[in-house]
Amino acid sequence: MAEVTSQYWDELYGQERYVYGTLPNDYLVQQTEWLTVGMRALAVADGEGRNAVWMASRGLDVVTIDYSNAGIEKTRKLAKQAGVQLSVIHADVFDWAWPQQAFDVVISIYFHLYPDHRKAVHRLIGSALKPGGILILEAFHQRHAQRAGAAAAKLAPFLYTVELLQEDFRGLEVLECFEGSLPLAEGYMHQGTADIIRLLARKPVVPVAAVT
Repeated sequence: MAEVTSQYWDELYGQERYVYGTLPNDYLVQQTEWLTVGMRALAVADGEGRNAVWMASRGLDVVTIDYSNAGIEKTRKLAKQAGVQLSVIHADVFDWAWPQQAFDVVISIYFHLYPDHRKAVHRLIGSALKPGGILILEAFHQRHAQRAGAAAAKLAPFLYTVELLQEDFRGLEVLECFEGSLPLAEGYMHQGTADIIRLLARKPVVPVAAVT
């Protein structure tokens, strides 16, 4: 989860293997039609960099931000191995000066936050998108806490529903919103059937409030 300490993530990412693997998220790959060479992209809390590096390999101008030193170092290592360039920012998303209307695409892949923090960051994501920009999000659904058992019930506040995301991103045009059970195979941390939610949304060229 996102709101554990940076020490937790440093210890997790500090091991040699990539805990979520080096391949990009399947849902991100499915959105290739929206990703064009030269687009400016932001990967929020991308951990070890698998998604940011993949986008850079497709010719996007990528910025990735994470607050784990170990994750940042592994992102740089993965980028070097892939022979790509990207901007790597070590910062907490709550302290970063988010640029406004700066990105053609923003991705948020398994970035989970407490409700108040979630709303704030999701507003920032919406503000960071250019008019016409695309949001690609995948996360665990609240039902996943039930699947994980009683010991994981404390995770529920971190997890999402369609209604929560629609409210958080109400200024965006929802192109797709899916919830269901799918198999995950991303490194050793994401294995097996999971209850997930996927959101594909676009920032209107004309603000929603101004549409008549």
